[in-house]
Amino acid sequence: MVSERGRIFCVGHLPESFQSKGCVMVSKFQEANQLQRSGQLEEAVGAYRQAIAENPDFYWSYHNLGETLWKLGRLDEAVEVFRQAVALNPSAAWSHFNLGEVLEQQGRTEEAIAAYRQALQFNPAWNEVKERLAELLLTVGRSSSSAKGARGSTLETALPATTSAMLQRSQEKIRQFHNKHLGDRCVIIGNGPSLNEMDLSFLKHEICFGTNKIFLGFERWEFSPTYYVAVNPFVIEQSVNEIRKISCPKFIGNQGMSYFSPTDDLIFVKTSPPPGEHFSKHPDLGLNEGCTVTYVAMQLAYYMGFSEVVLIGVDHHFVTQGTPHNAIVSDGDDPNHFDPRYFGKGLKWQLPDLENSEKSYKVARQVFEESERKIIDATANGRCQVFHKQDYRLIFQGISEKSVQYKSPENIAIINLYTAALDAYKKALKTSNFPDLLNEYYRNQVSLISQSLEREKNEITGKNIVLTACNFKYFSSLLLFLDSLLKTNAHIVDHILIFDFGLEPWQVDIVSRIQNVHIFRQTEESLISYPPYQRFKLDDPSTYFFKVYGFHEGIIHCRKFLGYESFNLLWCDSGIKIRSSLGLVFSIIENESCFFVDHSDVNIYYKGSSNNLANILSPKLFQGSLQIPVPTKQQLLKTPYIKANFFGFKIGSKYDIMLDLHRDLCCMTDILFDPRKITEKALQNHWKALYGNNSDLTYKLGRHEQAVWSYLVALSNIKIRRSSPFNFTIAAGSGSIDAHTYKSRMRKILESSFTEFRDSVKQFVVEYGNNDVDSSVLENDSVLIEKYLDISKEVYLDQKLYHGIGFPAPKQAKSSLVLLHRGSLAKNDQHKYAGRLLNHSTNLKDDIFILLGNGPSLADVDLHSLSSFDTFGMNAAYRAYDKINFWPKYLGCFDSLVCGHHAENFKKLIRDSPIERFFFINFNDEGNEIFTEQDILSSPKFQRIRFQYRTPEEKKRTDILSVSFERFIDMRTSGPNVIQVALLLGYRKFIMLGVDQNYTEVVDGAKKDKHFQKLVMEKTPDRNPNYWFADYQQKGDKFNRPNLTKSQIPSWNNLSQTLECLGIKAEIYNCSPVTKLECFKKASLSFAIKKLSSLKTEGLSPYRSQLGNSEI
Repeated sequence: MVSERGRIFCVGHLPESFQSKGCVMVSKFQEANQLQRSGQLEEAVGAYRQAIAENPDFYWSYHNLGETLWKLGRLDEAVEVFRQAVALNPSAAWSHFNLGEVLEQQGRTEEAIAAYRQALQFNPAWNEVKERLAELLLTVGRSSSSAKGARGSTLETALPATTSAMLQRSQEKIRQFHNKHLGDRCVIIGNGPSLNEMDLSFLKHEICFGTNKIFLGFERWEFSPTYYVAVNPFVIEQSVNEIRKISCPKFIGNQGMSYFSPTDDLIFVKTSPPPGEHFSKHPDLGLNEGCTVTYVAMQLAYYMGFSEVVLIGVDHHFVTQGTPHNAIVSDGDDPNHFDPRYFGKGLKWQLPDLENSEKSYKVARQVFEESERKIIDATANGRCQVFHKQDYRLIFQGISEKSVQYKSPENIAIINLYTAALDAYKKALKTSNFPDLLNEYYRNQVSLISQSLEREKNEITGKNIVLTACNFKYFSSLLLFLDSLLKTNAHIVDHILIFDFGLEPWQVDIVSRIQNVHIFRQTEESLISYPPYQRFKLDDPSTYFFKVYGFHEGIIHCRKFLGYESFNLLWCDSGIKIRSSLGLVFSIIENESCFFVDHSDVNIYYKGSSNNLANILSPKLFQGSLQIPVPTKQQLLKTPYIKANFFGFKIGSKYDIMLDLHRDLCCMTDILFDPRKITEKALQNHWKALYGNNSDLTYKLGRHEQAVWSYLVALSNIKIRRSSPFNFTIAAGSGSIDAHTYKSRMRKILESSFTEFRDSVKQFVVEYGNNDVDSSVLENDSVLIEKYLDISKEVYLDQKLYHGIGFPAPKQAKSSLVLLHRGSLAKNDQHKYAGRLLNHSTNLKDDIFILLGNGPSLADVDLHSLSSFDTFGMNAAYRAYDKINFWPKYLGCFDSLVCGHHAENFKKLIRDSPIERFFFINFNDEGNEIFTEQDILSSPKFQRIRFQYRTPEEKKRTDILSVSFERFIDMRTSGPNVIQVALLLGYRKFIMLGVDQNYTEVVDGAKKDKHFQKLVMEKTPDRNPNYWFADYQQKGDKFNRPNLTKSQIPSWNNLSQTLECLGIKAEIYNCSPVTKLECFKKASLSFAIKKLSSLKTEGLSPYRSQLGNSEI
C-alpha cells in the first residue's frame, strides 16, 4: 500500500493474473550480480544460492558466491563454495587462485600451496600466482632452492618460446570469461567526436568495453573500462605504453603480440574466425575484425553472456575521406575522433570502411536477436542506421548527470515501486477484459501513478545553474562564453545568471533575449541588509568586490526569484570558453557538495611555479573582528591555492556556513584592498617570519576573494583537483607589461616547451602575418619563435586587441573542458558570437513570415490569400494597400532617402492604419531625425531602431547579424534588413515574394542627378517595369538608383552566407518565379507553404546557403 498526498493505491494485491508476470523478469544470477555490485552482499548471497538451486551446474554462480562470502569474512563457507566451483570446472584457474588466497588467509598454508599449484597448472603464465607461491614457500621454511625454483620459473616463462604458446595460453584465459556476465548489460565505447557532447559520468557504474585510444579520455571522464579491446596494428604500435598502464583485462589482436611481454591481464585474440563464422561465437578459437574494433567487442560481449549491449561514440562518420583501408599520415589535429591527438599530426592510420562495417553490424544484430538479446545504438547523433536507437540519457537515467545519481536510496525505491505499479496496471488494461467500472478504476490509477512518478522525479532532480559577472568592457568575452555554453551544455544547464555591474543598455538587450538567462544588478535593499557591502565600489575592479557581490547575491537571487532552496551552482568568469559537457563537473558538485581546481596548468608557462597558499594569503585576513584561526602548521601554507574563475557549490549543503564566512571575511577585513603585486617587505615576509626563511612562504600576490576561498578550502581539507582536465589557462600573466619584458618572458616559455606550442604558434603567425609569411619561417623553430614574438607583440601590446597576454594554446589545452582566455579568444568582435545566440532566443515563433518585395511578380499573387500569415510590406507599397483593401501585419523602410521623403505618410499610417507594427530608420538622407512627435515615439506600434551603417571592412564580412534593435547593423538594402527584423521578432520560417531583382535603372519619367546616384520622378509613369503597380513611384518622389551588381544582389548573398556562417536555424524559400537571386531555395508559393507548415521551428537545422547549388 502506497500513499501519495492523501490518495491511496494498491501494489501488492493486484490480480494474480498480472502480478509478477507483468514486469520484466531477470535471472537470479543476474540479480545477484547487481546486488553484489551495489554492495548489498548479504542479499547477493541469498540470490546466488537461489541461482544455484535453479541451475546447480552453472559454474559462475559458485565462483561469484565464493567471492561474496570472502568479502563478508565468512571464510569457511567461501572455501567450501570455491571447492564446489573447481569440482564443477577443474580448469578454472581463477577459482583455484581465490581458493588459495582464502586458505592462506586462514593460515592453512599447505592447502593454499596446493591450490596455487592447481591454478598454475591451468594458467602457467600467471605471474601473480607464481610470486605468491614463491613467497609462501619461503614463509613456511621450505628450502631456498624450492623458492628460488618457483621464482626462476616466473622468469623463465615470462616470455613464451613461440607465438603459438602465447595464443594457446590466451585461449585458456578467454574461456574463463564464457558466460561470466550472463544476462547483464554492457557499454561498448567507440571513439567518435560525439563523446564530447555527452555526460559520461554513468560509465563509472557500468560494465564497459573501451577500444583503441579510449585512454585519452580517462583523466577527463574519471573512469577506466572493465575490458579493453584493440586490434588495429597502427593503434597498437602507437599506444604500447598506454595500453600497458590500463588496469583491466586487455584483448589485443595477434598482430600486436610482438610489442608486449605476457602479463596476466593481456589476452591475445586471433583475428581470423572459425570456418563459416562471420560473427564468432567462439572467440577463443578466433574472431572477425569486421572492419571495426566495435565488431570485435560485440563478439566478446556475446561470448561473455551479455543480454544487452549499448553503443556510444559509434558515430559512423568520418570527415576525412578516401579509399577504405588506405594508410595515410595525418597532417594536423584529428577531426574524426573525440580527441584531436587521437591520430594527430604525423601519425599513420587507415581510412575507414564504413560500408563493410555496416555489413558486419547487420550480422551482429541478427545473431543477438536470434538469441533474444539486443544491441542499442545510443550514440549522440550517430549516422549508423542498423541498430535500434535510443537517447543515452533515457537508458542511463538512473545514473546520468541530472537524474537518479542525485537521488537518495529512498527516492529510488519509491520510483521503482511507482514504475512497477504503473507497468502492472498498464498490462492489465492491455491484456484483460474487465467490467467498465474496473477499467475506469485502472485508468485512474495509471493517471494517478504517472503524475506521482513525474512529481517524484522532478522534486529530486538537482537544478544546475551557471553564474557569471560582466561589465561593458568585457562584453565580447561574455558573448563568447554564452555561445560556447549553450552550444555544448544547453541540455545540462537549467539557468544562467549574469551579474551586471556596468553593461550598456544595448548589451543588456542582447543578453536578455536568450533563453534561461537572468540578469541582476546591485540593489539598495542588499546594501541595507548587509552594510559591509557599502565599503566597496563596483566600478573599482581592482578589489574584485564585483565577484564577491555577484556570487553571494546570485545565490539570494536564485532563492528569491527562481524559488530554489537547493541547487548546484557553478561560478565561471566571463573570460572562459566552454569546450565540452559540464556534466562531470555538476556531478561532482552534486555528489561532493563542492568543486575546486588548482593552478598546476600554468606550470607550462612558468616553470617551477609553486602556487602555494602562502603566496596569496594576506595577513589582513586575520586582523578583522572575526578572529579566524591563524595557520599553525607550515604545511597548510604549502597547500595549493584554488582557481576562483571556475568553482562550484551545492547550495543547501553542509558548506553553506563556508559561503557566509567567505562573504564576511571578504567584506569585514581589508583583504580586498591589498594591491595585486605585493611590494611591502613586511607583508612579503610575514609568513617567513613566523615559520622560517623559506621562499615558498613569500606573500607575493593580492588574490583577494580567491585567497579567502583557498584558505577555507585548505582549512576544511576539501579535495582540490588538477586543473588540466577541467580548466586550462591560455592567457596567463594578464596586466600591463612592456614590449621588452613581454618578449623575454615569452621567448623563455616557448624555447623550454616548444613542442607543446608549435602548432598554435604556426596558426597564429599565418593568421596575423597578413599573408606575408614565407614557408621557410614555419619550418625553422628559432625563426618561427622570433616571428611569433614580433607579430604577437603588435597584436597584444600595440593594437591592444586583448585584455592581458594571450599565450599560444599548448597541446594539453585541447582536452580541457574549459579554456580560461581572459578575452584573448574574443578579440574586439562580439558580432559572430552574438549572432549565433539568436538560436537561443526566448521569443521563437512557429509562424510563417512572408516578406512582400515590390517586384512585378507580386502582382500575380492574391495577397488576400495570405491573411493567415505574418506579412511585411516595404517602402512605398502602402500606396496600394488602401486601394485593394489589404494591409500587412508589419511595414518598414530602411532607406534614409525614401524614409525621409515619405515621412509624413508613414506618420499617418502609424496613427490611423490597421498595420500592427512599424520599423523605420529614424533619420533622412541628411542625417536629420524624422520621428520626433511624442505620440509616435510612445506608440506601441512604433519600434525604436538605433541604426548603424557598416564600415567598409564590415561590408565584406559574413558573420555579422543584428541581434538588437538598440544596435541594428545595416545589411545594406531593405529586403535583407527586413529578414534581420524578422529574426529579432522570433521568426525562423520565411517566404519571399516579389523579390525579383530585375531592375531597370532609369524608368520613364525619372531624372538623374549629376553623380547618377539619386533619381527624382518628374512625372508618374503609365507603366513601371520595376514594381508591382504602376504608380508605386509618383511625381516628385526621390529615390536611390538601383544597383543590382554592387548592392542589391551582393547584400542578399551576404545575408545568405551570414546565416550559414553563424549556424542560424532557419528555412527560407524565394517564391518569385523570375528572381535573379541564387542564394535561397526556390519553390512555388503553394509548395513553400506546405513545406514550412509541416516543419516545427524547434526542429529546424542550421541554414545552408544555396550559392552554387541547383534549384529545387
